[in-house]
Amino acid sequence: VAMLSRAFIRAGIKAAYSAGFNPKPKLSLSNPIPLGVQSLAEYGDICLSEWADAPRFVEIVNKQLPANIQLTEAANVLQSAASLMSVIGAVFYEFEIICDDLPSGNKNLAGIKNELEKSFKQQLIEKQELASQIYSCDFKYPGEGKDVTEPYATLKLDVLGFTKIFKDKQNSIFKFNDFAAKLKVLLSGQNQKINFMQKKELYIINDFDKKILLNPLEIL
Repeated sequence: VAMLSRAFIRAGIKAAYSAGFNPKPKLSLSNPIPLGVQSLAEYGDICLSEWADAPRFVEIVNKQLPANIQLTEAANVLQSAASLMSVIGAVFYEFEIICDDLPSGNKNLAGIKNELEKSFKQQLIEKQELASQIYSCDFKYPGEGKDVTEPYATLKLDVLGFTKIFKDKQNSIFKFNDFAAKLKVLLSGQNQKINFMQKKELYIINDFDKKILLNPLEIL
């Protein structure tokens, strides 16, 4: 927040400020990423005291930001619009899983994936009672139908976790650190480990039952 605030000042952006003895720009960011997690999806709200063209805003602010932290898109909304934190319903995390020391009789990725899915459902989702935190999850693997030619294989686990409570859905908030810790324990017993984790997107759940998901800029 401090870095963005300084960039706005240097770019000449007229941000609206809070009242009081220590006024701050009215800037809020979406769900923070856990420590050690790469992020490809960060969103924020800033309240301006005067109109700014969205593409021009991105252009001039990026000139004041480091090369590895750049705005990708902006959109103008009314001040009466709901905040991002109040409307974002799900966060999408991707886990890359390395399967080490594969037994010689189990070189097919489909078989590895199916075994892991079964263990994941029984030992993590059902036994650990994590189902209420997860909107959807899916294991993927490259090269469907091909045998593994290396002594290891790579799988990916996509998880959509809830970031808010929905009325009448009996869900709970996805706790990333708790989930990741339990996943590591599960994987360690199967010669598997997490290679990396990243936050890929945030979604507004436009239709819960039909699973219609839109990112914040798609819904504007």
